[in-house]
Amino acid sequence: IILSVSAGSYRFSSTPDWVDVHQVTEYGMTDDHTTGYNMILFDRQERLSTEEFYAHMTYELLSLDGIQSLSPITIDYDPTYQSVRIHSINIIRDGITLDRSDPAYITQLDRETSLERHLYDGSKTIVVNLPDLRVGDILDYSYTMKGENPFFSGSYYGVYHTDYSIPIAREYVKIQYPEGIGLQWRTDEMTESFDERSWGNEIARIWDFSEVEGYERESDVPGWYESHHMVEYSSSTSWSELAGYIAQEYQLEEKDRQAAARVLRELEVDDDTAYEIQELIHFVQNDIRYLGFEQGINAYRPHAPREVLENRFGDCKDKSLTLCALLQAIGLEAEPILVHSYKGRILEEGLVNPYKFDHCVMRYKRPGSGWTYIDPTMSHQSGDEGFVHFPEYRKGLLLSEEGALIDLPISREGRVEVKDVVLPDGIGGGATYEITTTYYADEADYQIRIFNNNDLDLMQERYLDFASNLYPDIQVLDSLNVVESTYEGLGMFVTYEKYRVDSIWAEDVDGTIYLELYPLSLENLLEYDREVDRTMPLSVYPKDYTHTILCKLPEEWTIESGEIDFSGEDYSMGMLSQYNPDSRMLTLEYTYQVETDHIGTDEVGRFIEDNKLLMSNIGYYLTYLPGMGGFEFSWLAFVGVFILFALFAYLFYRLYMDYDPRKETVGTPQTIGSWLILPLLGLFIGFFRIGYQLITEFGLFNATSWSGYMKLENAYLSVILWEIVYNVALLSFIVLLLVLFFKRRTSLPILIVIFYAANLLMPFLDLAIVNSLAGMAWSSEEVMSVAKAAVAAGIWIPIFLVSSRVKRTFVKNRSEDDLGLIEETEPIIA
Repeated sequence: IILSVSAGSYRFSSTPDWVDVHQVTEYGMTDDHTTGYNMILFDRQERLSTEEFYAHMTYELLSLDGIQSLSPITIDYDPTYQSVRIHSINIIRDGITLDRSDPAYITQLDRETSLERHLYDGSKTIVVNLPDLRVGDILDYSYTMKGENPFFSGSYYGVYHTDYSIPIAREYVKIQYPEGIGLQWRTDEMTESFDERSWGNEIARIWDFSEVEGYERESDVPGWYESHHMVEYSSSTSWSELAGYIAQEYQLEEKDRQAAARVLRELEVDDDTAYEIQELIHFVQNDIRYLGFEQGINAYRPHAPREVLENRFGDCKDKSLTLCALLQAIGLEAEPILVHSYKGRILEEGLVNPYKFDHCVMRYKRPGSGWTYIDPTMSHQSGDEGFVHFPEYRKGLLLSEEGALIDLPISREGRVEVKDVVLPDGIGGGATYEITTTYYADEADYQIRIFNNNDLDLMQERYLDFASNLYPDIQVLDSLNVVESTYEGLGMFVTYEKYRVDSIWAEDVDGTIYLELYPLSLENLLEYDREVDRTMPLSVYPKDYTHTILCKLPEEWTIESGEIDFSGEDYSMGMLSQYNPDSRMLTLEYTYQVETDHIGTDEVGRFIEDNKLLMSNIGYYLTYLPGMGGFEFSWLAFVGVFILFALFAYLFYRLYMDYDPRKETVGTPQTIGSWLILPLLGLFIGFFRIGYQLITEFGLFNATSWSGYMKLENAYLSVILWEIVYNVALLSFIVLLLVLFFKRRTSLPILIVIFYAANLLMPFLDLAIVNSLAGMAWSSEEVMSVAKAAVAAGIWIPIFLVSSRVKRTFVKNRSEDDLGLIEETEPIIA
């Protein structure tokens, strides 16, 4: 609820004498039209001794969008310890200054900026709504805010960023502080140079920048990544000093202990067993609602546990300290810890500063055990005592006598396992479709919260809508069922879905029918549409995901197993397909693992590309051409293949007759023996393997196979015809090589080198073309087949080119052989 109130915590006044005043006319304009305004002056000055902060902003309004962005002027403050003095509100039009410092233009609102997070901080907003703003006007205003949170009275902390997303014509930062307070400073390459001057017994550090370039923070950058230049100061020298100071406000009084004892009696908890510890944790997490009143000092000081237990509400500080009180009441050690919800990775960077924390958690220890860490604000957590998920805060400020900045455990047991079972009735019919999804650890906690906050019928409707994206005519066969349990101590949550799809097969334009298998939930995880050209890290969410699809085929099928795998330093993803012909079960297993919360700039391109490649391969189609189930001999194909063999037989016969290189005299001729037996055996194996593939896999003489080929797109048909022609040619060429091998002809070494080269190049080109047409990545089996061909070529090509044994074995010319000029005195193979 937003209520207007009368002004009471602001007033108009002159500029304080400690402020360096800058006139608008001194500075030129920036040249940026993307925001609808130019920022001419950004002036911030702070005086620590009087707790005053001065701001002076000047903008040139370039468009209506710029006016909309900058009007009204808003100033947020906490009235419990702050007040605002407005010095000037001016519009400069055509060189004339129009004073708009009129209370009639000002409204003050109770505006709870953290209301959506159930936090009430009592902040107010001064709203200055100026009339008659025009394009081309200069908007200029200044004010001073006085007061700092009394919780840190006598200490000084601050951070000033010095570059933003828009360019600034002039930027001025002044920090004025008493001599002798021993401030610690942190600067960077932009802010390491500064001016320093004295003002009485105070010192002022000044940074004065001209033409500050704007920068663009890229999309999807981790929240902890600091892309600003900055100045930071702090009066604290150690984390333990700060922890000790804050810990004073987290001490329990006797009344708190008595209130905790009463709750123990109500809950019938009187021991430190794992079950009873869990009872207390769940009581604070689930029965004490999250609600915070953080006006003024209560932004950093927790409410007493006795108040929290009586009201049954509290913020993170309140819930953490209350859980500490309850666990201490049963004899356990328990301590609160301050953390940042997402900046733990960089907490140690820079200076000691309490404003680096925005959340509170706790830890406890049973006798003889280590510390267990709990976030009391997380409701409906699953898992046994000691296995409850703790978020990845990384660092925390321990609020105890020996307080320090400590490392926090990184827990990544969360994972999701999805199993789909598709049971088709038959070719072209319907199917039963079952989905079992198992969530572990924090993934289970998230689902439990969703189901606790929603009706099961509503969840059934949502799940059905999601499944219908794959199979539109899907219907519920059994109601959605859920089970909450544990697995090896970890929380586990399982959902069971069972559907009926009356028509799971679809028909293509060429009459082919197909069944699509698709890991629908994986699509939402893939990071394939992110920006690749980056100078900043890419934010990702750690995941451990497995999706398995089982499909029992209605009849025998010819399916080759395959695997694709992509991995980097902090991620791995892939897909494995396996087929068991005995059970006719096809298994598709998809994995997706990301082990970090960000991908570095040096690996982003590869990561995005791998996601795209997996995305292009996650769909799996079982195609079926009606009538292709049997065998029908094709005389036309037989005649065509016979003519093709005859053509190649003639061509290779001419090669046999015409290519007859002269022999080299390198010593006594030798028979085929020793290691030369290996390539000879390879030729025999290749002959039978290629012949078998032509008859079985290609269905060379099967009329139904050719009928199916004729229905394919021209590109795919061309590839199949090319593969058949190539394999027929290769089969014929192997026959020629075997003849030359046994005749020990001088032409054999060069021709077999051509064979090995072709056996490497042609399959590589064929796979490249096929995968390009299908938009698929190379499978591991395809890569392995090319690698084997490369190894064979790498071994045998050099041997047949330079080996003296080869030159002494293959010594016969055709002319000499035909005339009988060389007598065989020993067997051909020895």
